[in-house]
Amino acid sequence: MAKIKLKKFNISLKTFIISCIIIISVLIVGISYYVFNKVYYREYKEDLANSMIENSHMLEDKLRSNGMTVDNPQDLNYQIDTVAAMLDARIMVVNSEYRIIKDSFGERTNSIIVNSDVIKVMSGKSDYYLEELSHEYIRYIYPVVGEDGVVRVIIFNASLENARELSKV
Repeated sequence: MAKIKLKKFNISLKTFIISCIIIISVLIVGISYYVFNKVYYREYKEDLANSMIENSHMLEDKLRSNGMTVDNPQDLNYQIDTVAAMLDARIMVVNSEYRIIKDSFGERTNSIIVNSDVIKVMSGKSDYYLEELSHEYIRYIYPVVGEDGVVRVIIFNASLENARELSKV
């Protein structure tokens, strides 16, 4: 029977302890970084959702006091654009015929929007809609209720790109 000889590593206790401390330190820093990024990303999404909710209430009040139009006075248009820029979001206001009467990007104004979530909110089947879509953006759909029920819907689409980029740093 052949015997296998194991070579002994000749390292001092001091070198072993220093190596262990370095490995543990690297692990702690790595785990802390990972946890910080996850917490930051989650808090960013929560803050963004809360900001969309708060601003939807403000815009709802402005629409009501403005006779449900975004045209007069012109400052409501500017407020929508300002909120959109502040949240790095796209805001659309949709009338009861599902026609977009305001698009902060200016691309789809007067277009008709056909979306099951918008239909649910507009018809009153859902009080609101809030969802993170494929880790790319958050969509919030909020109804503006008039005397005859839901007469407008405010749609927020906010990108999560900033949160992803900042959590990589």
